[in-house]
Amino acid sequence: MMTETKRKDVMTLKSALSALKTLTAMQLKEKMDLGYLRSFKQTLFKVIFFIIEFAVVTAICYLLFWACQLLRVFDVTNGRIPAELLTTVIATMLLLSTVFTTGGLVNSLYLSKDNLVLLTFPATPTMVFVSKLLVYYVHELKKNFMFLIPFFCGYGIALGYPVYYFAWVILLFAFVAAIPVLLGALLSMPTLFAYQFIKKSKIAKAVLGLAVYGGLIALAALIISSIPEEINFLQTGIPREEINNLTQAVSNGFPPIYWLTYLIIGTPYAPIIVNGIHTFTPVLFNVWSAPMFFGLIFVLALLTALGLLLAKPLFYKMASKPFEFAKKTKIEEKQNNKAPVLLSAVKKEWLVALRDGTITSLTTQLVVIMPLAVAILNAFYSAMNRNTTGVQMTVAFNFVIMLLILLSANIRMASAYSKDGFSAYLNKVQPSTYGSLLFAKLTVNLVMGFIGVLITTIVYSFYYTVGSVNLLSFGLTAYAVFVAHAFWSAEMDIMNPQYEQYATFSEQSNNPNENKSSLLAFLLAFLFAFAIFLLVPEGIMLTWNKALAVAIALVAFKAFTFFLKIKVYYKEK
Repeated sequence: MMTETKRKDVMTLKSALSALKTLTAMQLKEKMDLGYLRSFKQTLFKVIFFIIEFAVVTAICYLLFWACQLLRVFDVTNGRIPAELLTTVIATMLLLSTVFTTGGLVNSLYLSKDNLVLLTFPATPTMVFVSKLLVYYVHELKKNFMFLIPFFCGYGIALGYPVYYFAWVILLFAFVAAIPVLLGALLSMPTLFAYQFIKKSKIAKAVLGLAVYGGLIALAALIISSIPEEINFLQTGIPREEINNLTQAVSNGFPPIYWLTYLIIGTPYAPIIVNGIHTFTPVLFNVWSAPMFFGLIFVLALLTALGLLLAKPLFYKMASKPFEFAKKTKIEEKQNNKAPVLLSAVKKEWLVALRDGTITSLTTQLVVIMPLAVAILNAFYSAMNRNTTGVQMTVAFNFVIMLLILLSANIRMASAYSKDGFSAYLNKVQPSTYGSLLFAKLTVNLVMGFIGVLITTIVYSFYYTVGSVNLLSFGLTAYAVFVAHAFWSAEMDIMNPQYEQYATFSEQSNNPNENKSSLLAFLLAFLFAFAIFLLVPEGIMLTWNKALAVAIALVAFKAFTFFLKIKVYYKEK
């Protein structure tokens, strides 16, 4: 009888694990591009590319650690690399991962449209909940293989750790990757309540916006005021004390992360005697390794239990709540005034952007962060003695920083039409030309970009006397590249729409169009900056005239192809 009961329990467990595997794989397939798995050649290419990418990042990290030891950046006596530095890196990455994962889980657990579909499958709500966490865990593990694991591998090579250290790093980060996911699951609950409250309250939105913008401006002012009047590393040397004080403060503020660092690296400088000579060697394991490892397991188990106990019930409540019974917002009736098609479409896009937070995010990025970044950058440059090449590099760096922030705002345009989901067909049945309706989506970005470029150009003029004509060319060139990239990104979405993904899941974490738009943003920013760097010796006015001419030509070309492809392909797409 006991044997039969155990057999049934084993079968039940296998069935549950199989269902969990299927749910997770299905969501991963929808959110990640796994089409290469169908082909052995493509899979082999992906594996080889991953190994090369991993090796390159590891080599770069090794060279950085080697240079820090050689130049004695952190320790003037023997060039040691302090564990506090590694703690600062881990703490920063985990903090960023937790913030972004929390935001993603709020949407995935409580607001995603696929929850209603997943709960109809032969699986328990617990399985659906856990499968969503596993999807984010896989993403987090993938990110760790892109930076943190190569970072510690480079550290291990630089310090001469034994071979089994690298296996230990990979094993530990299989656990560490779960930390931001489990924390995000717990933090998603108060984040959801805060999001709903702020969304409903105009006063809360205004207060939060003022607090964020005020905080950013105050932070920028603090950074600028702390910059010395003159920066000359050849005379003052490397600011070791300031760097070490900062990393020590981070380590003191995050003791668990400090312990985690020592769990990973052990004792990097253990004293030994070789042939009567006192020296140091890395020792991976010590008496504290086992307690700290089991402590990590306990923390993960506790976070998992709290997530199942607290977050899962809210997930089930939100996911199983029929939309028919959702509270409807009372809409005030207004007289419908007839307006031109383009004006109506533009008004609709601005109202949507205002309600979904797009204008707020663009204001933060383009109107606040971009001018502040340029101000901080030039405050550093103003404190440095620069030769002719340094001046050229200053101009190029200003332009590349400005373009990177500008163009990153256009990445959303690579999914702007797809995010309409199944309602995208409404554009095709309206009695109007497609071009005017689709162009309307670009207007929010184009206007906010213009305001951001205008303010940033004014800030730039405070640090350099370049003349009004050159200043105008500087701003117009940046804005023209921005407009061209906006048309280009929107064109990608028109030619390769992802309607079904957004209609089913409300999001797509690995949108091929957004990936291409991101790559294009980097290429345009660095190509234009490099060209300007090369042209500056010919004269600043000639440089900006040439750059502006190329940028305007690019705008004209991409605007032409944008409307042409709408006319030829949009109806069929």
